[in-house]
Amino acid sequence: MVEYICNRCGYNAKQKINLVRHLNRKNICFPILEDISIEDVKKYYGFEHYSKLHQTPPKLHQNPPNLPPKFSTKKHQNPPKLEKSSTKIHQNPPKSQVINECPYCYKTFSRSDSLARHYGRCKIKKNENKNDKQEIKELKEIVEKLLIENKVNSITNNTNNTNNTNNSHNTTNNMTNNIININNYGDEDTKYITSDYILKLLKNKPAKIIPELIKYTHFNDDHPENQNIKITNKKEPYIKVRKNDKWELQDKDETISDLIDRQQVHLMDEDVEKKIESVCNSSEKVNIERCKGLYDEDDKEYMKRLYNESELIIINNS
Repeated sequence: MVEYICNRCGYNAKQKINLVRHLNRKNICFPILEDISIEDVKKYYGFEHYSKLHQTPPKLHQNPPNLPPKFSTKKHQNPPKLEKSSTKIHQNPPKSQVINECPYCYKTFSRSDSLARHYGRCKIKKNENKNDKQEIKELKEIVEKLLIENKVNSITNNTNNTNNTNNSHNTTNNMTNNIININNYGDEDTKYITSDYILKLLKNKPAKIIPELIKYTHFNDDHPENQNIKITNKKEPYIKVRKNDKWELQDKDETISDLIDRQQVHLMDEDVEKKIESVCNSSEKVNIERCKGLYDEDDKEYMKRLYNESELIIINNS
């Protein structure tokens, strides 16, 4: 089965037209997998040529120039014939050659769908991702170490202060801790969403995992910094999202659809897929694959139910 994958957010479409519609949306998707432009994704699949097919071909002159002079009907009963032009006009411009090349291993393919399938299995890409994860892990350890050292130094420097100064300092710290910096929509901290937690949801209720992940991400009492989306009036076609320290209105249908796509990316994680294969029984695997198939096929009934349940989660927690 041919799959069309958005290289920015990981959106997986069964039909080409679904990916084209995804790339041409008014509000573009978020760069979850890779920070590349929509135009680069279109070039990757050769979609930029579709706009060229609608160009109007140049108009031909109705009256050709330099016609021979008129002759008397008495001398020439039949007018002289004009020579036919041997020049042929190409109605369709030649198609440019699209090179389907993997940017990681430089392997080329004759078709874009073959490249898309290879892209998810490229060993060099996976190795680079592992190296990136290792670097991020090391950087986090360095930052945590520096924070601990800074905290120890701060405690040491404050030991010589008077009791009144300490009380004032503690009051200031308590006030600072109560200030919550809300993350921008799309920049949530999701480190606490582990593959074990996702696996637990998949085993128990795979059909409801996406609304549950939305609630666990954006309405988690332990992570108020991610509470950056809300619906204050369910009759309006808008939704409020937090961006740059202020609330902005966005199209409700498009935003909830994007929210569903973002949660689906968690289910495509390599660690999650390995645990499904090793931990789940045959019945659980069948249920998980069935839900995944309905999502990939963009089943109208299934997608409508996901939308309604996700919207209800946001309304009840706004």
